[in-house]
Amino acid sequence: LNEGDLIVHHEHGIGKYIGLKNIPLYLNIHECVEIEYYNKDKLFIPVENLDLISRYGDKDNPVSLDKLGSSNWQLRKSVIKDKIKIIAHDLIQIAAERALKKGRIMVPDFDLYENFSSKFEYAETSDQIKAINDVEDDLSSGKPMDRLICGDVGFGKTEISMRAAFIAAMNDYQVIFLCPTTLLANQHYKSFISRFENFNINIKKITRFESRSEKTSIYENIENNSIKIIIGTHALFNHSINFNNLGLLIVDEEQSFGVEQKEKLKKIKSDIHVLTLTATPIPRTLQSSLLGIRDLSIIKTPPIDRLPIKTFLTIFNKTTIRNAILNEIERGGQVFYVSPKIKDLNRIKEKLSKILPKVSCEIVHGRLSGEQLNDIYSSFFENKIKILISTSIIESGLDVSNANTIIIEKPNYFGLSQIYQLRGRVGRSDVQSYAYLVLSDNQILSTEANKRLNVIANLDTLGGGFSLASHDMNIRGTGNLIGSEQSGHVREVGIELYQKLVKDAINETKSQSSVSNDWSPQINIGFSVYIPKEYIPDLQMRLNIYRRISFINSVSKIKEILLELKDRFGNVPEELINLTKLIEIKNLCRISNINKVDMGSKGFTISFRNNRFNNIQKLLNLVSKNSNLLKIRPDNKLLYLKKWTNIDDKINDIIKFLTILSKMQNEKKISNNHQD
Repeated sequence: LNEGDLIVHHEHGIGKYIGLKNIPLYLNIHECVEIEYYNKDKLFIPVENLDLISRYGDKDNPVSLDKLGSSNWQLRKSVIKDKIKIIAHDLIQIAAERALKKGRIMVPDFDLYENFSSKFEYAETSDQIKAINDVEDDLSSGKPMDRLICGDVGFGKTEISMRAAFIAAMNDYQVIFLCPTTLLANQHYKSFISRFENFNINIKKITRFESRSEKTSIYENIENNSIKIIIGTHALFNHSINFNNLGLLIVDEEQSFGVEQKEKLKKIKSDIHVLTLTATPIPRTLQSSLLGIRDLSIIKTPPIDRLPIKTFLTIFNKTTIRNAILNEIERGGQVFYVSPKIKDLNRIKEKLSKILPKVSCEIVHGRLSGEQLNDIYSSFFENKIKILISTSIIESGLDVSNANTIIIEKPNYFGLSQIYQLRGRVGRSDVQSYAYLVLSDNQILSTEANKRLNVIANLDTLGGGFSLASHDMNIRGTGNLIGSEQSGHVREVGIELYQKLVKDAINETKSQSSVSNDWSPQINIGFSVYIPKEYIPDLQMRLNIYRRISFINSVSKIKEILLELKDRFGNVPEELINLTKLIEIKNLCRISNINKVDMGSKGFTISFRNNRFNNIQKLLNLVSKNSNLLKIRPDNKLLYLKKWTNIDDKINDIIKFLTILSKMQNEKKISNNHQD
């Protein structure tokens, strides 16, 4: 989180992060986050309440700051929550209906399947093995599978889909493999033909490039069950295909399809096995909520011997470009050269021909005919062409293990996820690969564009797509993965809060009770709360520790983080220990529906949120038995009367009393549940 970043307070809306600030309160220091709102109004949020703040996620598009005290934010959030609840209800209903249906039982022939699996030319990673086992179990369970395989670019999702397709075909079922682009369909078709060689399984493809007579023949062979696996784009939907025995649908990057295609997908999906592949990261906060709605297999382990892509952000220089290309070609490799605009491709080709006259290069883009594209791709696959100059048409589907250098011109014209996908065209073997993000020498970037490009340039770990999601909301979001069109919702409330609302809506629908914690009690005790700069000098580190502590919801987790802090930074200072005590009090207040705790010289007062305490009779009995200690005031506040000689005794008494109240509250909930 950097100064000027847009953030969202769950109660007050979109503001601008200014920084951390020490606020003096009754001779003590309390560190707060300073947020600027509309008309330069300021809000100071105590660090224990950082769980109510989330990143907005996008600074490039103009966003209006909310006005403090206005009802506009709460209205917007309420509308989004209602829409998300409908989505969550539909998801759970669909999942429940699928659970009641009988699925086609597909059990592999052991010897044949072992033979097929042994032909995989790489060693499976542990995550791959688990995902394969998950899919095998699903197919043989007798229930319709709905599994999402989530893994970074080049982490082996296709092999999992091939094994599922093989099992289905061996059980005499037909398989659809649906791709968002023609290029990806062609790539998968070639991979399947190669992988299924010698197994006597008829595989065909349908894209916009097949002739009418070819398509007619394919449709007939699908109907008579002689074609077992059909790979294609949404062109598959352009004809009413009568499958003889459809059993499995594999969808690659479902969120890339349009609304119309998704509606057609729903009709196909109803009672067959469905396997979806995606490189879209799923936040950990959503993974647990999706359990029981959609089965997840996550592949985080990179293939053995895979090396991270070395990425450079640089100004265009003939010598740099020439050396980058020659270094690749001299080791027997090939090069991608990408530009965002078709009109620039011929200029690039002329430029490269001058500095590298003996190196063969060709141009590809979406306006070429299918025959032209196939000819050029085939020549590139066969290493007859050394440099492929293209638009972003290659961003998904082109898998050439011999191409290990990519040059991307004007990278600021691409979205962050596009650059990541483009960069993923290289580095698909055990050879060191390189990516050059090339700016023109007179190009002026906005601060935000420069920051984004540096994020991708510095992303040098395998599996980086999963961490990329936390850097930028333009990485493909999570909403589409669970069936919603999310972009408008995200713009209203920000990416992190959107994800939280989705999670809350699913959990509420599952449990049929509210799980929202979009409020925080106000606790005024009278001790200093902050992390001394001398203890943790780095501002971002302090902010990260504050944020982690604010989300703690159990005493055991408090003990864990105190041990970690002592191990990393030394003995924990009193002011930081005070913060952890404050978090324990805050959690007890939330359980007991306490809105405010106010410490005075003669005791403390407790205010209940909306003047509600579920187990009111038991509370009244407690007050009656301890009339010298407890009073209920006319304004419904609970008064605890006592003087303390030291702060530790005061805190311990507060925690003990709030624990009693929280147990009362839970007793009432349990009682109500038994009555239901």
